[in-house]
Amino acid sequence: MITFIEKCMRLVPTRVAPKSFLVAFAVILSLVSSQAKAQVSVYSFNESLTGYTPLGGTPRVAFPAPWDNQATVVAPIPFNFNYNGVVYNSLRINCNGFITFGTTATAGNITNPLSNAAAYTGAISPFGTNLVSNGQPIVYGTEGVSPNQTFVIQWTDAVRGTEVGNYNFQIRLHETTNIIDFSYGPCSTTSTFPISPQVGLRGYSNNFAVGNINNRQMAADMVWFGNTTAGTLNNSFVRTVNLAYPDLGLRYRWTPA
Repeated sequence: MITFIEKCMRLVPTRVAPKSFLVAFAVILSLVSSQAKAQVSVYSFNESLTGYTPLGGTPRVAFPAPWDNQATVVAPIPFNFNYNGVVYNSLRINCNGFITFGTTATAGNITNPLSNAAAYTGAISPFGTNLVSNGQPIVYGTEGVSPNQTFVIQWTDAVRGTEVGNYNFQIRLHETTNIIDFSYGPCSTTSTFPISPQVGLRGYSNNFAVGNINNRQMAADMVWFGNTTAGTLNNSFVRTVNLAYPDLGLRYRWTPA
């Protein structure tokens, strides 16, 4: 089998000055190294109860209410955000509780952003499942000033499909540090029907074995704080039902290595 390096080396002319050859080889090694390091599994995870702050001012509307499985919306990021080793200046918002990176537009009805095999180059999912509006839009905006801005995407009073109960949560992307926060506000339901969202990060594919998934899972119906563990499969999930939901003020933080 021809290796990636061998393929690249065939692109280097056979008669080349030693210095030029070394430069070309260094570039190839850099590409190989960046591929090897591009794994969301190296992001560290921690959780806390830090409170919830809704977006103030006049945020931009990604999806006006009512929304349900609309096509993804491209939102510009007002700073360079490095996700999984790649710098992005825009992202795609999906109604169903997640965002993606790259040029691939996900279908509006995707509800499994981490295990899905679509060709987007990354996904961030605080609540990946079938969601519909309850009269409130999905919005986004920026807090703070450079170099410490935070780009926020916010779901307000989202409903799990046809089940009763509202869920409030945000994705918060931090400038300079490239830290990712999932921030959860008031969440409640009286429904006894369990729905299992995917929560975590996905890299350039859904291959769990090579470190492209960093997610959470739950073994029983409980509130989320202190009761999830690292996922073991690309489709590992957490739980929502009348006994299981994000605590008010819960923050999941993902920090790049």
